[in-house]
Amino acid sequence: MKEETEKTDQAQALATLLKVSFNSLMNDENVDAVFKSVLKGNTVFVLKDENANLIAYYPHRNIVRVTDVIYNKKNITLVPLMYKNWFLPGESIYVGKYINKKHYTITTSGTDFLLTHNRKTLPLDWSEDTYISISKLSDLVEDNWVCLIQYDTSDDCDDCDGYDYSNCDYSRCKNDCENCGGRRYICNNSCFNHRYDKALRIIFNSEEVAKVLEPLIEILKLVQKPHQIEHRILLEQYKAQLDDAYSHCAYLSQYINIDDNADSFMSLYNECKALNFAREEFSKQDHIKIFMENTLKYCINREDVRCEDHAWFWTTYHIETKKDIYNSVSDSFVSFDYKLEFFSKEFRNLFVERFKNNKMQIISLKNTGKEKKLVDKFE
Repeated sequence: MKEETEKTDQAQALATLLKVSFNSLMNDENVDAVFKSVLKGNTVFVLKDENANLIAYYPHRNIVRVTDVIYNKKNITLVPLMYKNWFLPGESIYVGKYINKKHYTITTSGTDFLLTHNRKTLPLDWSEDTYISISKLSDLVEDNWVCLIQYDTSDDCDDCDGYDYSNCDYSRCKNDCENCGGRRYICNNSCFNHRYDKALRIIFNSEEVAKVLEPLIEILKLVQKPHQIEHRILLEQYKAQLDDAYSHCAYLSQYINIDDNADSFMSLYNECKALNFAREEFSKQDHIKIFMENTLKYCINREDVRCEDHAWFWTTYHIETKKDIYNSVSDSFVSFDYKLEFFSKEFRNLFVERFKNNKMQIISLKNTGKEKKLVDKFE
C-alpha cells in the first residue's frame, strides 16, 4: 500500500490510534490464532467510518491512507463477521461472543425465516434454493456445531442500480441491450439485502467442532501410518465416535459451509476405511512383485495391474495400475504407469504372453536414463 500524500498529518495521527486498537485484538482471548496471524502478516485492512468513507490501514508498517482508497470487491477477503464491529480509533476493539441460540421462535414472512429472541426479531440469511422445514431449521439453529451471527446486509451488497458491461464491446453504452447482453441491476424488495438492514447468518462453529475432530484426526493418522498392527483395532475401538462425527459433518454440509478441518476429517476417514479394507482383502488375492533396480518396490494384487499396448502405429507396451491400488510394501495406495523397453522382440512377446496368461509373479525393472523402464527379467 502506498503512503498518504495529501492528508499526511491526519493519516499519521490515525495510524497511531489504530495501532492501539489493533493491538488490543492480539491480547483478546476471543480472537483465534489464525486471525492473529493475519493481523501480524502482510495484510491491508479496509475500514469504513460512520459517513461511509473508506480508510486503509497497513498494520505491518503502521501506515494509513485516507484519500483515494479503492478496492476490487472480488479480490478481497472479507473479515470474519465475528470481528466486524464499530470502534473508536485508540480504544479497544470489542469482539462479541456468538449470539445465544437457545429459545428462538421461528416464523416466516413470505419466503423469509424470522428468528425472535428476547422480543427482538431478525431475518435469517437463507437461500431459497435450499429447502428446510421450520422443525429442522429449529434443530439446526440449536446445534452446538453452528453459531448465529448478526451482520449488516449492506456488507453483502454488490454494485446494484448499476450496469453489467461484461459482455458489451462498448463501455459507454448506458442502455439495456439484447444484442450484447448488457443489463441493469435494480435494487428493490425482491432482494433480501434491500428488505432488511440487519440479519442473522448460521455459520460453522469451528472452535467447538475442533474439540471433537482434532483427537479423531490424530487417531486416523495412526491408522494411516504404515505397518502398524493396531490399524483394525483402532478403527473398531473408535468407530462410534468416528461415524457420529462424520454423519454430523455430512448433515451440516447440506445447509452451511463446513470448514477445511471438517472436510479433511471426512476425506481422511474415507481413506482410512478404504485402506483398512484393502489391507484385509490383500491376503485373499494373487500377488505380483515388481522390483526397481533390484529393490522390491511394489507387491500388489495381480488383478490391479495390466500390460497394454498404447501405440497407434507401432508397439509400445506399458505396465500400469487400473486405479489407486494397495501396495503392501509401502502399506498405502499407489498408482504408476511405466513405459517398457525390452531386449528383443521375442523377449517382449514372451513377457506379454505370460503376463496376460497370469503366469508371472515377479517383474524386475531397471532405469534406462530415458522415460522407459527396461524389463531386466521376469518369472
